[in-house]
Amino acid sequence: MLALAAGGIAFWRSLADDAAAPMAVRTAGGGAAATASPTAAARLPLTRYRSKAGWEAAVPKGWKRTGRADGAEWSAPDGSGHLRISVADLGGQDPLIVLQDAESDLSASVESYRKIRMERIAAGSGEAAEWEASWRASGLRPYPWAAADTVYRELRRVIRTGRTTTTITWVTPEADWEELRPTLRAVLGRYRAPAAAG
Repeated sequence: MLALAAGGIAFWRSLADDAAAPMAVRTAGGGAAATASPTAAARLPLTRYRSKAGWEAAVPKGWKRTGRADGAEWSAPDGSGHLRISVADLGGQDPLIVLQDAESDLSASVESYRKIRMERIAAGSGEAAEWEASWRASGLRPYPWAAADTVYRELRRVIRTGRTTTTITWVTPEADWEELRPTLRAVLGRYRAPAAAG
C-alpha cells in the first residue's frame, strides 16, 4: 500500500516537469520518425483532477472546467483548446465501433471533413482506439464553442475497461495544433481509467 502511494506521488509530481520530449511524427507511408526541435513548444502546466466516478486526469492549469453528466470538459481562456472526458457504461462496446459512430455524426455536421487516421492502439489500462481528423465548423456546430468557418483538428481516444468506456476528446483550431501537441501527449499519457466493471 505504501509503495502504491509513493508511486502515485511520483506520478503526479511529474506534472511539474514542463520539458517537451521528442515526438513521434507519422509519415506519409505510415511509419514514424522521431523528431526533436530546439523550438519545440513546451507543454502547458498541468493539474490533477480526480473524479468521483473513479478516474483521474492531468488537465491544463487555468482552463475552465464545465461539469457534464458523463464527465467534464475544460476550455482554454482564449478558446485555443478544449478537452472533454466522458466515462459511461456502453456495455463493453468495441472502441473502434464507438469511434466509427462518432465519425459518422461529426462528418455529417461539419464542412471540409478529413480523416487523418483511425486505428487501434496499445493502452495499458484497457483496449483502445484513436481517431484524428480535421474539419471546418459550419452552421450546425458540433460543439457550442465552435466558431463558424474555423478549421479545427480533433483527436479522440476511446478506452474500454470492462463495460466502461472512456472517451477523451481534444480539439484545437488547426493553427494551434502543433503548439498544443505536447500538452495533448501529456494529458493522454497521464489519464487513469476507472477500475473495470462487469
